[in-house]
Amino acid sequence: MQMWLERASKFIVWVIGIAIILDIFGIQIGPLVAGLGLFSVAVALGAQDFFKNLIAGILIIGEHRFQPGDRIEVSGQLHGIVETIGFRSTVIRTFDSAPMTIPNKDLSDVKVINHGEMKNRRINWKINLVYSTSVNQLELIRNQIKQYIIDSKSFLSDGDFDPVVRVVELGGSSIDIMIVAYAPKMGFAPFNELKEALIFKIMHIIEDNGSEFAYPSTSLYVESMPKD
Repeated sequence: MQMWLERASKFIVWVIGIAIILDIFGIQIGPLVAGLGLFSVAVALGAQDFFKNLIAGILIIGEHRFQPGDRIEVSGQLHGIVETIGFRSTVIRTFDSAPMTIPNKDLSDVKVINHGEMKNRRINWKINLVYSTSVNQLELIRNQIKQYIIDSKSFLSDGDFDPVVRVVELGGSSIDIMIVAYAPKMGFAPFNELKEALIFKIMHIIEDNGSEFAYPSTSLYVESMPKD
């Protein structure tokens, strides 16, 4: 908003300065302003998109949807860092370093995910174990995974961020365990490093307890075979 006010102030100063110079040289400003009024009506009719984008930009800033420096995402369309929010368009720097210029009205009418405003990171997984896993094995696996998350300094485990590790479903070909855990706000690379460490730990826990991951499968039972 400060950038917008600075630009508007410079424009107003220039207009006033030109008007003063014209008045000094004895040029009547009134008829000129009246003529510009008619001209401005014609311009306004042909510049409707500009005013739509201008109003959309004001709403984006006023509603605090995102600010320069935020990482935003429109599902299936764009994902990048906001560089500038102009009068007509917003410039977003994609992760391949290419700038993308988008009209403000296109960003005000879509669902925008603002990753810059996130308060924490969440992991929400469901792992599948084979049906040969016993109840005792399931309890050990469940408890050890949850204890690892609680003991790890990389995860949050207080209040509303208490991790959830539960056996939730008897699937068509597996016993399913749900894992929900929360991490502090962090960058993309550190978060993926955290997930990798958790995956390795889960694999070790399952292997140490004598179970295996399940995959979609179908059992075929043959009641009889030809005598030949």
